[in-house]
Amino acid sequence: MIWNSIRSSAKTESSRELLGIASIRSIAIALDFAPERLAELWNETPLDDLTIAKMLDCTRQQVINLRRVARDKLGEAWRSWNLGNKRFDFPSTVMKG
Repeated sequence: MIWNSIRSSAKTESSRELLGIASIRSIAIALDFAPERLAELWNETPLDDLTIAKMLDCTRQQVINLRRVARDKLGEAWRSWNLGNKRFDFPSTVMKG
């Protein structure tokens, strides 16, 4: 569900909302990266906020905000999936507020 919405977004939007779990090749295609380049970046992870900001042509603060939005969306998707599958919710490790 999340990955499909990311893939249908514009390239810039996709790179900023990447939340799902997918193969390097699938992610590279969605971001319009060569799989080899994404694999190089993958080996350098975790990338700091400033490096990501330069790649996305935005500010460090925007990257921080985008990470927060991504965590929130992933949490919502997890809770929705859990409710639909009648599974137990694990205590959140993400700080509120």
